[in-house]
Amino acid sequence: MQEHEEAISEVGFVPHFQEIDVDYDPGTTINVEMHDGSHLRLRKLHEDFNPTGPHRGNHSADVRTRKRRSSDRYLLRRHAKAQLHRDVEPRG
Repeated sequence: MQEHEEAISEVGFVPHFQEIDVDYDPGTTINVEMHDGSHLRLRKLHEDFNPTGPHRGNHSADVRTRKRRSSDRYLLRRHAKAQLHRDVEPRG
């Protein structure tokens, strides 16, 4: 630990539970109930997923990224336009 870091908890005991094993198809999402009743949502990547490719093997993710970038540009333009209107005093 570094000087400025402070431990917030100490793990001294990890209880043993029966292993949770799940099997589901690529491209799907499932909810898995843990031993304490909490849930995890697991999403398995598509078989054609390529983390080094330009689209990373997932067309729908690429479309979402393009839409998000487009909406970001729109919001930035609107913000800049609103700022311009605040900075320019009306003629009287």
